[in-house]
Amino acid sequence: MKTKAHLPPEDELARTLRRLTRAAERLESAALAAAGLPRAQAHALLAVAGMARPAMAMVARELDLAPSTVTRLLDPLVRRGLVRREADPEDRRVIVVALTGAGRQAAERLAAALDRAYARVAAAAGAGGRRRLLASARELLVAVERQRPGRPSRSAG
Repeated sequence: MKTKAHLPPEDELARTLRRLTRAAERLESAALAAAGLPRAQAHALLAVAGMARPAMAMVARELDLAPSTVTRLLDPLVRRGLVRREADPEDRRVIVVALTGAGRQAAERLAAALDRAYARVAAAAGAGGRRRLLASARELLVAVERQRPGRPSRSAG
């Protein structure tokens, strides 16, 4: 069994990324807990809030989920009166999603809670650390997104 100090760089990166993912999920879950929504529903609500009357297909693309999954994800939000679905008046085959007044308020609270949580992370890194974290996070995002299924894999050199 390899000790942490002797992990190949790829293994340590994989381990660190898994830990980072879990830590970010815990941070977001704690921030969103007061809203009484599971993380996935909260993210769906925020996605809808970030678009003007999006079609269901647009929400699915934004969340990187299948349209049927988004339908199931939005069902509880519809039942709670946070979003409504309706046929697009210009194309009745298209279903659009809109926030209700309560949904808009909930989305604002969710966004503020997430902003506060991530502001604490940034503050802990200090001014120079914040810039380094942002640069590293952007680089990591590009590298991870290049590995998505259906996209050609490019090695970084």
